[in-house]
Amino acid sequence: MSVEYILDRFGKKVGMLPSDDNQRSLLLDYLNEAAQELYEQSDMPGALEEAEFYVQGDKTIAMPADVYAIRGIREKSGCNDVWESEPMTARYRENSWETDHNKFRIKGYSALQRSLPTTITGASGGSAATNKLSYKLYGPNTSNDLIHLVANINDLYDEEVKITISGRDLGSSVGFTAITFGNAANPIKDIKSFSRTRPFGATGSYTNPVTGITGEIAGHGLAQLVDYTDNSIVYAEIKPGQEESRYLIVDVSEFPFSSSAAQDDQHTLQVLYKKTLPMMRNDRDEFPAPGYDNILVSKCMELFLEEQGKMEEAILHDRKASRSLARRQADLERGQEQQVIFKRHNHDKLTWLATHKPRL
Repeated sequence: MSVEYILDRFGKKVGMLPSDDNQRSLLLDYLNEAAQELYEQSDMPGALEEAEFYVQGDKTIAMPADVYAIRGIREKSGCNDVWESEPMTARYRENSWETDHNKFRIKGYSALQRSLPTTITGASGGSAATNKLSYKLYGPNTSNDLIHLVANINDLYDEEVKITISGRDLGSSVGFTAITFGNAANPIKDIKSFSRTRPFGATGSYTNPVTGITGEIAGHGLAQLVDYTDNSIVYAEIKPGQEESRYLIVDVSEFPFSSSAAQDDQHTLQVLYKKTLPMMRNDRDEFPAPGYDNILVSKCMELFLEEQGKMEEAILHDRKASRSLARRQADLERGQEQQVIFKRHNHDKLTWLATHKPRL
């Protein structure tokens, strides 16, 4: 079922009308907050995806924008070569030899999917043209929307640029427009954030040019931050319906791949990850996992009652949502083979490391 069903049930329980723009906006805020809480409780069917990435050793990788969290990594050429995740502090422990084999570290998030080149970051004293980036917009945007860009200038200060976007219909676009920061003596060192004021635009009289339906929320199109001299180089993207560019950064250990490893299956990683939860706005939008609509209604009621100060009733709805979630998970897993994984003690790896050489 869809957003329309959830808003109708939730609205009836709290006395709000999804047909009223102001009340609908409030209902959607509750729904998206409830959906995020529910999404974080379980790796439900529909939440996980697989992808393959070629990597070299001693590299830091920006995962695609739809990667919310990594659940597992293995080498494509060997099904048994499973990589393990570890915190950033692991390599700073005493006897950190274990961190050199089949490990990856989650370093956090970045606004950029690729680092700025030295032609930009090292342009001190050079031409002012090197202090520029460009942006490109696709799809519908409403008038007076803002793109926010914050850049670090020569490690001295952060500079924010606000770009006002004029409204336009689906299919039209804004050309590559230059954004200038600082001056020739103080080049851009890093991009701290790339965002927009609202992931969705007009309601009410807006008519979707594709579906022909009036009253839908106008979702913004793709926004890109690109190189000033080569517009095919994309440093960051804000996906349709999203508020900002945000990439999960993963540090791949130097071992077992070399920094010049060939681009082949032997140096390709298969990644199991949890997708980023999209925001829901239109009546036909759906939660990624089917069959959770009534659980979402209970979560919405929990959040609503918490704000009303009715904590006991909110706790009851929270418990109901948790019970329903557990039953749903058990039902979906019924008939599936479940495995218990036993891992060797770390001391057992000493012999293996002493008798095996790293693969380059």
